[in-house]
Amino acid sequence: MPGEGGVIWSSERTGWRHLELVDPARGDRRPLTQGAWAVREVLGVDATWVWFTACGREPGRDPYLRHAYRVALAGGEPELLTPEDADHGTAVSPSGRLLLDTASTIDTAPVTRVRAADGALVMEVVTADLSALHADGWVPPERVQVTAADGVTELYGVLYRPTDFDPARRYPVIEAFYPGPQLIRTPKSFTVDDSAGVDAWPGPWGPQALAELGFVVVNIDGPGTPLRSRELHHATWGHLDDHALDTHVAALRALAADRPWMDLERGVGAQGHSAGAAATVRALLTRPDVYTVGVSGSGVHDLHRYVAYWGEKYQGVAALAEQPSNIDLAGQLEGHLLLLHGELDDNVHPSNTLALYDAFVQAERDADLVLLAGWAHPCWTHPYYVRRSWDFFVRHLLGADPPRGYRVTPAAPV
Repeated sequence: MPGEGGVIWSSERTGWRHLELVDPARGDRRPLTQGAWAVREVLGVDATWVWFTACGREPGRDPYLRHAYRVALAGGEPELLTPEDADHGTAVSPSGRLLLDTASTIDTAPVTRVRAADGALVMEVVTADLSALHADGWVPPERVQVTAADGVTELYGVLYRPTDFDPARRYPVIEAFYPGPQLIRTPKSFTVDDSAGVDAWPGPWGPQALAELGFVVVNIDGPGTPLRSRELHHATWGHLDDHALDTHVAALRALAADRPWMDLERGVGAQGHSAGAAATVRALLTRPDVYTVGVSGSGVHDLHRYVAYWGEKYQGVAALAEQPSNIDLAGQLEGHLLLLHGELDDNVHPSNTLALYDAFVQAERDADLVLLAGWAHPCWTHPYYVRRSWDFFVRHLLGADPPRGYRVTPAAPV
């Protein structure tokens, strides 16, 4: 037991991340949690209880939504402490007597509550006021669920529409990619919550801004991404390079099947940064029948040019040597592609993008290139990066001329 030499250990040995109580002296281990759902974070421990967040345990809900629980160290079923159908960012007070919980979804306002350690409601602190957004005609994003290309796995995402959305019109579609195995792309809460960890980046409102230009923007978390089962997480092991694109294409077509205002016929746009940028380029190179316009920022276009702990961890050494990179496939480019990269990127070396661009030159393929002097990996926040991205989609996917001379300026501090 904690305080008596016991250790609380997390493990995926069952196929789902769960907690075990381990006696290091005797080597005994006893499960504290088990089932087809995943523990996310341990919030606190005392002599009797473990408080933690988990997802996927509540039937009929988005399996990525966090809920807070406690489980007795002596054994027994976990107790649900935050019952609302929402994503819960929860903290345990230093005394262990109270929980501070903020719950929201991408389309509902955050509500902050104080609860007792057993989940009993103490008080509701505040509900965020979205009335000004609604008064401006804001259209909340739509949470969506589709079946993967295997016909079995359920996938979850978010669909963004412009504020002046008209269901009688047809809108070009852009998929905002991030298929990296270490975090998910689809935002679950209304605000970027630091406690969310691997699903806090890059936030929900960049896609909304892009949608306001006259697009439908889609985020989908496909196979190979975390926070559910080990099987789903390992789905792209050995072929991380293809980014599960067949599943993304199937998801787009499933969404458009009963949403006639999603126009896939003119070609789909793709946008992403880092691993998402690599997926964007691979989409244009290998699925030109679907993806025709792409904006790729700071892309990991060749895993040999990236840090070993990422490529070797998620792709494997053998597959890393065998699988073609985006650079190897550059001669297949057919669509319109904009490449951006920060000159001082200390995460993904700019040689990734420069080598890819050179391969396009050698293959007589046309692509646009922007280097942002003095900027590191988070160059997606650069106003020029934003403007060039918007203009590229407006010109090549919407078929319109963007206004000249406008500037994108950062929002004023709130």
